[in-house]
Amino acid sequence: MLLRVIEAQGMAGLAHIEEFLVIGRNQRETMLDDAVATEGRHLSQLGYAGKVEVGYEGRLFLDFRHPSTPMVSIILEAGDDMQRLAASLASIQQRTRYPRYEVLVITRGEQGQEASLGGRARMLSCSSSVLGERLSQAVGQARGEYLVFISDRCQVSSPGWIESLLNQAQRPEVGLVGCQMHDELGCVSHAGYELLDGQQVHASWLGLPVEARVQALGLDVVRGCQAVSGDGLMVRKQVLESLGGLGLDDAWAIKLCLQVSQAGLLVLMAPQAQLVNPGVPVLSEQVCASLVEQAPWAFSRGLAIDGAVGLIQPVDSRGPQWLRALD
Repeated sequence: MLLRVIEAQGMAGLAHIEEFLVIGRNQRETMLDDAVATEGRHLSQLGYAGKVEVGYEGRLFLDFRHPSTPMVSIILEAGDDMQRLAASLASIQQRTRYPRYEVLVITRGEQGQEASLGGRARMLSCSSSVLGERLSQAVGQARGEYLVFISDRCQVSSPGWIESLLNQAQRPEVGLVGCQMHDELGCVSHAGYELLDGQQVHASWLGLPVEARVQALGLDVVRGCQAVSGDGLMVRKQVLESLGGLGLDDAWAIKLCLQVSQAGLLVLMAPQAQLVNPGVPVLSEQVCASLVEQAPWAFSRGLAIDGAVGLIQPVDSRGPQWLRALD
């Protein structure tokens, strides 16, 4: 029913969907063929020559099979550790399967200048000490229709990471797509943010060990989220320009996500786009306070749902001690 509403009226046909739904247990084997057929019909109705793939425990993955292969500009934020930067750049060049991309390495320097690093990579030096200004300068030099922002803390771990991002970002209703990140041991280091009542920026599934990741409900499927980290995200250049560009502080990525949502576009997390990242920096209280001041409406959720077995974790002391998500 929901898919038919979208087919007839687009996303604007959905005025409200309750955040928490209770799904009754059913025989997965008897439902799976019908589910695959329904999703396949939906893709066809929307004009996609796509494919529905069945994953772990009957979870469905949609390959939209977009006909174009747009140019992608990867903007790599460089810090002071040159060895770390070299490892990050090497991982991009050695493990990226997608054929049409360039890399812009943005560094701090006394004077703005550009230099070739050979092959697909260029170095762009910017004198500004403000990260947002350096990234904005790189955006102005980028040739791609789609922009990927990535930190030198990250290394690419899945060769099809750009394809996974583009699979979602090329959908007209999507504005921004985030990468899922894990540390060297496989524990989750980033899987999206929730903005919770009480001025909290909650990192979903943070620290979840590798042996629990497969069982975690919602972690391994494409899903909407309120915000993602600037350590690894893709945005359509046209969308970024229509929103007036990047913010200038450390919370630029979260603020961009909120702008994208306000523009009526989706913010998604693509778990197939995997990066190794030992740890996404924790936002300071000052940065969180700035977020709350600029977007108080966004901090409205009372519960964070990211338990490995479907537990709903309370964050509001006025609520119940625990709730169990039913399957």
